[in-house]
Amino acid sequence: MRLLSPSLSAVALVALAGWLVGCGAESTAQVTSHVSGRLTIRADADSLSDFSDFEVIIASNLRGDLDTLAVSVTDAEGRFSMGVRAQDRGIYPLMISRGGQTLTIEEIVIADGDSVRVTAAFPLDGRAVRIVSKENAAWSAYKNTKAQYNNGVLELVQSNPDYSEQDMGRLLGQTSSILWSLQQTYPGTFGSMVANAEAAVMMEGWDDALAVSRAAEISQTHPSKVEIVRAVRRSVARLSGQGAAVAFIRSHITGEDPEKDAAL
Repeated sequence: MRLLSPSLSAVALVALAGWLVGCGAESTAQVTSHVSGRLTIRADADSLSDFSDFEVIIASNLRGDLDTLAVSVTDAEGRFSMGVRAQDRGIYPLMISRGGQTLTIEEIVIADGDSVRVTAAFPLDGRAVRIVSKENAAWSAYKNTKAQYNNGVLELVQSNPDYSEQDMGRLLGQTSSILWSLQQTYPGTFGSMVANAEAAVMMEGWDDALAVSRAAEISQTHPSKVEIVRAVRRSVARLSGQGAAVAFIRSHITGEDPEKDAAL
C-alpha cells in the first residue's frame, strides 16, 4: 500500500531549498527587507533588566559556506533593527546568540519590501520565537499544514494498520485543499507559492484530474515548474496516454529558459 506520493517528497525538497538560496560576496542583491524586534531575558531566569549584547544574524548557505547577510546587536532594552539584502526571496537561517553561545536557529522568510518583527524571551524552554510579517505568516501556515498532515499520516497508520487507500486519499485531499487555499489568504507570498506546487503535485496518483487542472493554473515562471511538470506528466499519462504526456512536457519547453528546457 502506498503511504506517500513519491512526487510529494520531491517538491518538499524544493520547498526546503530556500535554505540554500543566498547572497554571495560579489553578487547583486535582488530583495531588500527590514528586520527589527526585541529580545529579553525572563525575570525568573535573571532579575537584571539589561538585555544588551544579543547578536542577531541572518545568513545564507551558498555552496555550503555560511555567508552573513545582516547582523545586529541589541541595546540595553533588548531592541535591534537591521536592513537585509539578499539575492533571492526565500527561507534563510536566523541565528540568535549571546556571549558566544547560540541560543536558537530559526527560519525566516526574506522577501522584497517585507518588514519583519522578531520577539522572544530567553531561555525559551519550548516557547516560540515570534517572527511576524505577511510573508512569515504565510510560511507558518504552510509549515503548520504540513505538520498536521504528517501527524495525520502517523495517526492513521498507528491507529488502523489496515487503513485503506481511500482513507489516505481523503487525508491527502484535505491537506491539498488547504495548501491550495493559501494563495487566497496570503496572495503573492513565498509560502503560498510553495504551497501551490505541493497542492498540485501531491494529488498525482490520487486525483490525477485535479493534479492536471491545478498545474495548469501555476505560472510558467514558478521556480518549481520543472518538478511540477515532471510529476504531473504521470497524471496526464494515466488519464490520456503516453502520447499526451509527451505533448504535455513539450508544451512547457518554451525556449525562454534553456536550463529548464534541458531539464524537461
